[in-house]
Amino acid sequence: MSKEHDVLQRALASVPAEREHRNNPTATVATIGAPDNRLWYCTPDRVNLTHAEQLAAPFGLTLEHHEPRDGAVPGYAILIDADFWWSGLADLQRGLDNLLAREDRCIVAVHGWHLDDDLIARLIAGGIHASNRLDRDLMALIAGDLASLPPCKPVPISIS
Repeated sequence: MSKEHDVLQRALASVPAEREHRNNPTATVATIGAPDNRLWYCTPDRVNLTHAEQLAAPFGLTLEHHEPRDGAVPGYAILIDADFWWSGLADLQRGLDNLLAREDRCIVAVHGWHLDDDLIARLIAGGIHASNRLDRDLMALIAGDLASLPPCKPVPISIS
């Protein structure tokens, strides 16, 4: 079993059944042990933003919306919508290279339909959660990492 699989299983086990959350959508059904349970979601897409908020709620995560014009992201955990964040393949490649070269301890995740298997494997090998889909599994990986993050000051990270 991979480390990523173990983190996913622990995070999913800590969250009550999805139907329990649907019955009371305002309830906090999980508590993150990190000093900050905010997830900075980098996207200009309002549909994905709404979907991400729904996925984050059962894990006790609070989504902070971040758009390209907002500059560096000042959070512990960053989720990037690769389908809309960069304006083309060259920008995408440059942005992902910058993420892979970072030295901070931020939790970073990227999702996008156009991320191929080789690129996803490269991102994961570089410590970045990556997926073609914005789904519960990706959110569980982020929540699991946030739960184990020691207290620290968020470092602004440039993703352009």
